[in-house]
Amino acid sequence: MRSRSLGPDDRIPDMAMDEAKVLFKDHFQIFSQVSPGRQYAVRFIAAPYTSDEAHSILVHGHGRNPERLSAVSIIALLAKFGETEERFKAEYNRFYDEASKAKGTDR
Repeated sequence: MRSRSLGPDDRIPDMAMDEAKVLFKDHFQIFSQVSPGRQYAVRFIAAPYTSDEAHSILVHGHGRNPERLSAVSIIALLAKFGETEERFKAEYNRFYDEASKAKGTDR
């Protein structure tokens, strides 16, 4: 896990795919599913939780790496679902703060 909070002027970083999926589910109520036959492709789905194009977006792991989600893909997700980078940064920081506390470590 990363160890530094994002400030208002920081760029959105790449993330581990598993962490991004949990962050979007727990903090934005955006769910995900791996695309059948393409482990590097993940569909993120928002309410009303249908996989049609109006309520979902298919993103690919960074460089077809199923373990990484690029900053560009994160920004596309935010735009698709009407979320701001500012809110993402706040939720990102909250997500990693909660993970640090759960592990009993300080950042």
